[in-house]
Amino acid sequence: MKKIIAGILLVFIASSVTAANTQSPTIGQLQVTPTNPAAKSTVTYSITLAENASEVNLWYHECKPGMCYEAQNVSMTGTGKQFQKQLTYSHADATYVLARAYVKTGNVWIQQGQDFNVTLTAQPNNNSNNTKKNSPGFEIIPVLAAVGIVLYLMRKKRS
Repeated sequence: MKKIIAGILLVFIASSVTAANTQSPTIGQLQVTPTNPAAKSTVTYSITLAENASEVNLWYHECKPGMCYEAQNVSMTGTGKQFQKQLTYSHADATYVLARAYVKTGNVWIQQGQDFNVTLTAQPNNNSNNTKKNSPGFEIIPVLAAVGIVLYLMRKKRS
């Protein structure tokens, strides 16, 4: 019985030492280009790791005050220490995006840490001050006046 307990303790200690010696990659900071994107714009997320990774996934939420849309989980492309992903935001009313990276080394996934917050700029309004704001119908007044004058002159000429 003592040999069994000693064996179990030995296996437990050996697995603890092995787990302590397993190095997890240092997670890099996510970056987004452009730095101040608009809602529904195309952006590129990139991350540089201190150590090689086999796979990196990007998880992100498009949000507006009081509500976040369904999270998206996409694979980033790259190898070793450099990964990136180009994507297009899909919600026009989103005001910010929460994102984080998950890094896979071996068979272990490691979360980047805190969410990366991207503040979205307002979308440009298509009704800028430079566009003409014609109201249909007002040009009919001069046309009716011209027709009326022509009819008046034609009647006067007949008489």
